[in-house]
Amino acid sequence: MADLGIFLDSFRIFKSSSSHEEEGKPIEKPNITSITGGSYRVPEEKLSAFYSNYVKSLEDGKKLTYLETPNRDLDYGVVKVDFDFRYPGDNGLQRKYTRENITSIVSIYQQFINKYFICEAEELTCFVTERNKPYQLEKEDKIRDGFHLYFNVGLPYSFQHVLRTMVIDEITSNDMIGNVGTLNPIQDVIDKSVIETGNWFIYGSRKSNLEPYTLTMEIDHEGNHLDTSRWKLIDLVKTLSIRKEIGKKQYRSKELDAEIKERAPIKVKTNQAIKLKKVALEKQISSNTSLPENYDHIKNLVNILSNSRRDNYTPWFELGACLYNIDVRLFPIWIEFSKGCASFKEGECEKYWCGFKKYGLGIASLNYWAKQDNPLEYEKIRRNSIRFKLEQSIKSPSHFDIAIVVHDMFKHQFVCTNPKNKKWYRFNTHRWEGSEHGYCIRSVLSKEVASEYLRFAIECNQKIMQLNANEHDSDSANDSIVKALEDKVKSANKIASCLKTTSFKDNVVKECSELFLDTTFMDKLDSNLMLIGVLNGVLDLEKKEFRDGRPDDYISLQTKVNYIEHDMSDSDFKSKVDFAMNFFKQIIPNDNVRKYLLLRFASCLTGHDDEKFPILTGSGGNGKTIMLEFLQEIFGEYACAVSTTIFTQKSGSSSGATPEIARIRGRRLVSAEETEEGTTINVAKMKELTGGNKITTRKLFEDIEEFKPQAHWFLVCNNLPKITSDDGGTWRRVRIVDFPSCFVEDPKDSMYDGNPYVFQRDEHIGEKLYECREAFFSHLYNQYYMEYKKLGCIKEPMEVMMTTNNYRQENDLFFQYIKERITRVPNSIVKITEVYGEFKYWFKESGIDAKCPAQKEFKTYFEKKFGPHGTHSQKNAGWKGIAIIPREIDLETPADFDNKEKDL
Repeated sequence: MADLGIFLDSFRIFKSSSSHEEEGKPIEKPNITSITGGSYRVPEEKLSAFYSNYVKSLEDGKKLTYLETPNRDLDYGVVKVDFDFRYPGDNGLQRKYTRENITSIVSIYQQFINKYFICEAEELTCFVTERNKPYQLEKEDKIRDGFHLYFNVGLPYSFQHVLRTMVIDEITSNDMIGNVGTLNPIQDVIDKSVIETGNWFIYGSRKSNLEPYTLTMEIDHEGNHLDTSRWKLIDLVKTLSIRKEIGKKQYRSKELDAEIKERAPIKVKTNQAIKLKKVALEKQISSNTSLPENYDHIKNLVNILSNSRRDNYTPWFELGACLYNIDVRLFPIWIEFSKGCASFKEGECEKYWCGFKKYGLGIASLNYWAKQDNPLEYEKIRRNSIRFKLEQSIKSPSHFDIAIVVHDMFKHQFVCTNPKNKKWYRFNTHRWEGSEHGYCIRSVLSKEVASEYLRFAIECNQKIMQLNANEHDSDSANDSIVKALEDKVKSANKIASCLKTTSFKDNVVKECSELFLDTTFMDKLDSNLMLIGVLNGVLDLEKKEFRDGRPDDYISLQTKVNYIEHDMSDSDFKSKVDFAMNFFKQIIPNDNVRKYLLLRFASCLTGHDDEKFPILTGSGGNGKTIMLEFLQEIFGEYACAVSTTIFTQKSGSSSGATPEIARIRGRRLVSAEETEEGTTINVAKMKELTGGNKITTRKLFEDIEEFKPQAHWFLVCNNLPKITSDDGGTWRRVRIVDFPSCFVEDPKDSMYDGNPYVFQRDEHIGEKLYECREAFFSHLYNQYYMEYKKLGCIKEPMEVMMTTNNYRQENDLFFQYIKERITRVPNSIVKITEVYGEFKYWFKESGIDAKCPAQKEFKTYFEKKFGPHGTHSQKNAGWKGIAIIPREIDLETPADFDNKEKDL
């Protein structure tokens, strides 16, 4: 048997020359590589010989470093999963995860695979491989550990990407690795790259300085642990190969196939498309002979970033996207930064760079990360970058020159949106905070900016002292240097002093307002519908992650709660969730209605509105107001209470001030409370505010602005308002949710006998719920929002639809008119002029606060009910079989015209 190295040498692939490509010859792709160097193309007919040589080398004690490359001509492959945990370096080389962790995770994979594909039992068997212990790389302060999963089933890569996301959601929602204590987030724990592009170690191979992964568990489709000692090494090498011939499984149904296609991520460009874009990238970079003006500054910022930003996928990817957004010529900086990662692969950065698209992240985020990761070094870089402009301002200390220094110091932290109204914003602790009259920028002038000039004066004084100390070097040249430094000290001290006076600051702020002006800032502020600011960071609802806020998030609003982990194993957390859920169970006893309403509240986390107009109703003292106050205490600035007149009053002048509507900008849970009995909803206004289209509004003494509402509306009332419109657009929106409970002093009073919805009043319920805010918010997000996102919509239960249908009939003017004034009379004919004239009289006498419906609308309704009327020229035109009840007759039981529930 030949030596493995000699055997492979005959199949070695050398990098193709450009001339080879030009000849049109196919470029050989390796199927085996080595991390110590070498790429090989072993023919299928020689694989058996390769395996024999490979196993012989392992048995001889050789440390092998070979990997298999996936077949990139296929869109499917075996399921292989890499779990990678990171721990603090001072924890010691102790394994944190357990066999139970692995078993429960494997079960999730088996369930999802079996849900979407018809599989044989052996195809659901999972092979688990692990190193014998955790390890720590040299010059790294973290401990690493993990395990690999392998399923012998060929599944589409598109499904495997979605499978990874579903598993992450399941692990997160059930807190399945809470005991592990890993530093990296779950999105980084489960490596995405191994799904289709990453090479995979042949069983028994390893990284040069580490132990190999070995089979430690084999778990069948029923969760049983099989005996792993039965396996021969040669069989494991072949069984756990990622290139063995295996068929592609088909989905259980076309619907499941379509579901995965819709959920699958956009694929990063590869192969020839990447090569073409790389050529275009190289040309684009080379055509710009000069580097960006701030190239060195950006490089310095990147160099002080934490190592975790290169070792963890998400921050590494975000840094690349950030640099790409700033300038395409910054690619070399990302490459250089990435090379510091142990798992760096040539060509990987180019692939991602070519797939980037311009979006949110920019220079402000880079500065924020650098300041966050290394505040001392960041401060040095910042001072060096402003030093030239600071010295220029000392030479010619005009208000404008000083404003330039201020802008250079704070251009990523402050924004002026309206110089006329002196409206400013400052980024501070996860969000942008508004400031009237420029108070925020004025305060830094007296503190940070003045201190910068004083610091410069101190440095100059130190130089003067050094020069004076060297008396033997004293000459006229030194004297002139000292004189120049003394002038700088005098000027710097004077500027620092002026920066603490009102009139001087007024002029500097006026100049700053032009330099800091961003006319697009307000359009971007709070516009990301899938981000929500919390006290301790930001929830990214799209990526399902909690993180620090960034300037490029453009968030100004916040909830009133911190986001805390959802941990039902924590007794305190669970007791608070249970208390809040019991409160909801009392005020909404029906399980279906309660879940519907909780899903609707969970949907308020996003800025996507489904154009519904829920009306929460019931008698007084039934918990509606307490519930609303509880939600407002949670949603904080994302909640807003408005007057019911916003829906009831007639529309005013288009140019008039509408401060009530202006208040809803960016808000997500908007409520109006209590309507007077007999109040009528302005349907046109209700449709406008719930329609999802942009609206125009104006605050008092300000310009007209346009924005798209994110509001989820809730009308809370004891007396249901009147809705005179019967069109589909109205009733597609309106939903009635009944609160049947009441809370009283003595539920045992005989007057409540037989009523199951009577409960003891708790005068301190509001205070008790207040203590449950953060736990309930976490539950609302992790339980109900995740379900809402999975469903994609909120389906109304039968109970809500029945209540809404009844309400619709009560508000149907034509239905009520027919019920009161029309009766069945065989052979009778009534013409529209008669019946509509009588309707107008009835409408006026009823005292309805709305415009009387037009005859055309009236006719359409009656023709649907009683058939065609016919034209006036026809002899028997009119509606047959009905007649108008004379006004003086009062029927106790009006005729019943198909009094059935109408479909909405």
